[in-house]
Amino acid sequence: MANATQKDLLQGLISTTTGNITLIDHETGIQLYSKTLQDIGIDIKEDNKKLQGGIGNPTIYSWGENRQIEISLDDATAKLDFTAAKFGQMLQKGEVKAFQEAMQYTVKGGKFDLLQEPAKDVKPQMFDMKTGELIPAENIAIEGKGVTITTTVTDGDVYVNGYDITVTDALYFDIDASKFAKTFEVIISNPVVLRQANGTFKTTYIRQYRFPSGRLEGSMKDDLKSKSDGGKVSSKIEILKPENSDTMGRIMLLPLETFGKSQLQAMGFAK
Repeated sequence: MANATQKDLLQGLISTTTGNITLIDHETGIQLYSKTLQDIGIDIKEDNKKLQGGIGNPTIYSWGENRQIEISLDDATAKLDFTAAKFGQMLQKGEVKAFQEAMQYTVKGGKFDLLQEPAKDVKPQMFDMKTGELIPAENIAIEGKGVTITTTVTDGDVYVNGYDITVTDALYFDIDASKFAKTFEVIISNPVVLRQANGTFKTTYIRQYRFPSGRLEGSMKDDLKSKSDGGKVSSKIEILKPENSDTMGRIMLLPLETFGKSQLQAMGFAK
């Protein structure tokens, strides 16, 4: 390991774009990745303490303590794996009980088809829209999506209340009162422009922040609007001090040659 050269020190660094983020789960090694970030804020600060005394109460000595690092993210897209991690969960795929909302159907000859097959042992309530009366459950037979009404019902509209359905290939995660946000290794990469010795500017490095341990904040706000802004999702990560080290993170400038062209393109960077 050697100190940076004078040439290195004279280069001016300019950041002109956002970056990509990778989170590596400490428990499972599973990686979460995003390259659709709109904004990344890395806030590094400390508490400054002062010792003052004498005439005019000047500062005699000052020191820092309580290093704090917080990362804020604005992502253009909502990612279910990131959201699940905020709740200490992993994204699952499998069978769930979902809900089919109430709908109006047209019955003809006492028969019609539901949009979705009801879950096992579920028989939704149905109303004759001409009379407004509830159709007795014993007069309703359901096989799959098909419905047969055995009482006298004139052709027309039937209103079917919402009911449970079974979905076999859903993506889901649970919100568990006893589980909380996970910790990850956090890696942020973005291209930077450096001022060259001849006064020109060139993208010659990838700047990479690497933090051994960060906790994803477990808060979430989902704004459902009639006029959508595209689903931007905000997150925060608090960087933690590792148990066996004082190094909370490292900032690196990596030459583009470190990465292959295909890898740079996959990262969203042009070489």
